[in-house]
Amino acid sequence: GRKDDLKSVRYDKKDKQSRKWEKDYERKRKAERRKKRAEQRKRKRRALSRKSKIAAVSAIVAAVALVVCGAFSASVYFSRRSDIYASAMTSYINRNFVKAYEEFGELDGYWFLPETRLNILYSRAVSAYRLDDFAGAMRLFYECGEYRNARDCARSIANRFSECIAAGYGHSVAVRKDGTVLAAGDNEYGQCNVGDWTDVKSVAAAGNHTVALKNDGTLYAVGNNDFGQCEGGGWSDITAIAASEYHTVGLRENGRVIARGNNRYGQCDVQDWKDIVQIAAGPYLTIGLKADGTVVTAGWGTEGEDAVSSFRGVGYVSTEIGCTVGIGEDGTVAAVGNSAPTSGELEDLSGIITASVGNEHAVFLTYDGKAEAKGDDSMMQSSTALWRDLAAVQCGTNHTVGLKWDGTVAAVGDDRFGQCDVSEWTDIGFYELELAIE
Repeated sequence: GRKDDLKSVRYDKKDKQSRKWEKDYERKRKAERRKKRAEQRKRKRRALSRKSKIAAVSAIVAAVALVVCGAFSASVYFSRRSDIYASAMTSYINRNFVKAYEEFGELDGYWFLPETRLNILYSRAVSAYRLDDFAGAMRLFYECGEYRNARDCARSIANRFSECIAAGYGHSVAVRKDGTVLAAGDNEYGQCNVGDWTDVKSVAAAGNHTVALKNDGTLYAVGNNDFGQCEGGGWSDITAIAASEYHTVGLRENGRVIARGNNRYGQCDVQDWKDIVQIAAGPYLTIGLKADGTVVTAGWGTEGEDAVSSFRGVGYVSTEIGCTVGIGEDGTVAAVGNSAPTSGELEDLSGIITASVGNEHAVFLTYDGKAEAKGDDSMMQSSTALWRDLAAVQCGTNHTVGLKWDGTVAAVGDDRFGQCDVSEWTDIGFYELELAIE
C-alpha cells in the first residue's frame, strides 16, 4: 500500500508540473498572438496612413488641376464674351441693329458687372426698337429698371400700344398699321362707321361714340353727339385723345388740354391745365397726368373716383365711374373709388405698366404681356387669366379687349352687340414711334 501511495504522489507532482508547463506555454502563445495582432494593427495603420496621404495628395492635385482648368475655361469664356460684346457694340454704333440684336442676345451669361448687364439690356432694347420690334423693346427696357431712361421708354411704348385699341359701351375699335380703322359691335348711333378713315394714329371710344386722332393732329369723330362730344373737327396740334360717354378730351403738343361735350359738372373746364402728359375721361370726370407724376381732375367723381390728390410718382392713369387707377413708375398700383380693387388685391399686383377701367372691373397689363383682372366677372369680362403676349388692354363697359404683340386682338365679356367679334382682326398697331434714346 505504501508503494501505491508513493506512486500516486509522484504522479501528482508530475501532473502539477505538466499543468504549469502547459500554462506557461499558453501564456507564451497568447503573448505571441497579442504581439502578432499588434503588429498587424500597426501595419494596417501604416497602410491606411499611406493611403490617406496618397488620397490627400491626389485631392490636392485634382483641386489644383480643377482651379487651373477653371481659370483657363473662365479666361476663354470671358474672352469670348468680351469679343462678342465688343462686336455687338461695334454693330450697334454702326447702326447694324440686326447683328447687334443677335449678338447682345448671346450675352446672357455676361453679368459679372451690373453696369455691363444693364448696358447690354439697354443696347439690345434700342436695337429691337430700331428694328420696329416694339414689344421686345418694351420688355427689355422695362428689365433695365431705372437705368438711364429705360423705364420711360418702356412706358412710352406701352402707352402707344394702348392708343391702338378702344372699347365703348357696346363696340370695339382698333387702328391698323396702315392707318385704317376697324370696328365691331353696336352701331345704333353710327359709332362703327369708320370704314373710310385713313391716316389714323390712335382711337378712343366710350358710350356710343368713337374718336380718332390723325397723324396731322386733327380728329375724326362719329356716333352719339347729344352733347357735342363729336364736334372736335376744328381741333389741331392734338397728340392724344380720351373719350367718355358724354365728352371728348384732347392733349396738345404744348401740354395744354382741350375738351368738348357735356360740362354740367365742369368736366370740360381744363383750359388752365399745364404740363400734362396723359389724359383720361369718365362720364363726369376728366383726369390729367402731369409731368411730375401728380394728377389733376375736373368735374365730379360720383363714387369717389376723383380722390386722387395722394397720387405721386404716377406714370399712367385710367378712370371710369367708381374707380380711378394710377400706375406707379415702379409698377405698383394705386386706386380710389367705390368700385376700386381692395388694398389686398392691389398687393398682388407687380410689374404693371398700363391699365384700363371698365364699369365694375379693371384690367392691369404686366410688362411681360399678361393681363391681371380685378372686379366683376359676371359677363366674363375679367376672364383674362389665359391671355399671353399682350401689348395693350382696354375695357369697355362690360367687356375687355386685348391687343397682342403679333397684331391680333382678343376680347371677352358682354357680346350682345358683337363687340367681341374681333378674332379675325390682324395687323393692329403702329409703324413709327419716336423715343428719346440716350
